[in-house]
Amino acid sequence: MEISRKSGVLALLLLASPLAFSHHSAAGIDQKGSVTVTGTVKEFQWGNPHSWIELDVVNAKGEAEVWNFEMNPPVYLVKGGFTRSSLKPGDKVAVTAKPFIDKRPGGIFVSVVLPDGKVLGK
Repeated sequence: MEISRKSGVLALLLLASPLAFSHHSAAGIDQKGSVTVTGTVKEFQWGNPHSWIELDVVNAKGEAEVWNFEMNPPVYLVKGGFTRSSLKPGDKVAVTAKPFIDKRPGGIFVSVVLPDGKVLGK
C-alpha cells in the first residue's frame, strides 16, 4: 500500500509540473517587439501572482478597445517605483509593453508614463 501511495504522489507531481512551467512561458509574447499605447486607466489590480493594468485605448479606427497588461507581483513593482495607488481609474497614461504574438490588445508590461511625466517600471 505504501508503494502505491508514493507512486500516486509522484505521478501527480509529474503531471502538475508542466502546468506550473507553462504558466510562466513567454511563448505567446513578441520578445523582440515593443508597443506603446496611450489611454485611460480603467483598472489597476495590485496583487499576486501578477498585477494588471486595464487601459481604455482609442484605436486607429477611432474605436474604443480595452488593452490588458500583465505585470510582475507587487514585490517587484515596488522596486520599479510603484505603490498600490500609483495608477488610478481615469489617469491618462502611456504604457509600453512586449506585445502578444496573436495581436490581442495588450502584452507584458515594461513601463508606464504617468500624467505628471514620471516613468515607472524601467
